[in-house]
Amino acid sequence: MILALRLARYAPIWAEAQAAGLDFLGSEERERLGSFKAAARREQFVAARWLARRLLIEQRGGSPGHWELGAIPHTPPRLLRGPDPALHVGLSHSGDWMACVVSTSAIGIDLETVTRPRKVAPLARQCCSDEEQALLAALPPEQQLAAFYRMWTQKEAWLKQRGLGIDFSLMRGLRVRRATEGAPVNGLGYLNAASGLRLALSGEGLRRGQAMDAEGLAFGEEAWWMEQTAS
Repeated sequence: MILALRLARYAPIWAEAQAAGLDFLGSEERERLGSFKAAARREQFVAARWLARRLLIEQRGGSPGHWELGAIPHTPPRLLRGPDPALHVGLSHSGDWMACVVSTSAIGIDLETVTRPRKVAPLARQCCSDEEQALLAALPPEQQLAAFYRMWTQKEAWLKQRGLGIDFSLMRGLRVRRATEGAPVNGLGYLNAASGLRLALSGEGLRRGQAMDAEGLAFGEEAWWMEQTAS
């Protein structure tokens, strides 16, 4: 069950974290922070970790230092220590925005900003099945990028739910289809067309109508069923 889902601009969260000091970071997080050369990437990392602790504290109490998150590169964060260590946390960022989810069961989240023009066919060959590539190619050119990111975000969220990094072979073997009304849902997608922000969730027993704090932005919701097939 999802306890909290939040979308926020990272700059104000970074400023809040910086003002509080960085003592809340655990050993893995400090090591990971030290590996980033770009200042913007360091700020995004710290802001995301601070936002996660804010949501955890809202749900289960404690202080920032009571919650410790893992930070192994290319994998989602693991909750190592806290007042309720059975909780699960998901983080993602894109551009000026970041997203965080807290759940009682394994959860994956991906956030992308779909504004920059890109060639769809080379991207689709990496992570889409032959059938999906054909579906994308059949769409009008102006619709292809949005459709691709709809697939990409759901697939990446699915990998994150399982504690995995990007794996193109697994992504090509993952089928994403719309869930019929009243049918079970294990993927939820959200789009704010004005900003180009697309968010995806992957988890067991997801429910339509999931509440999200998104700084006043309104998102349309899509319900999905994802299943693994032969790649």
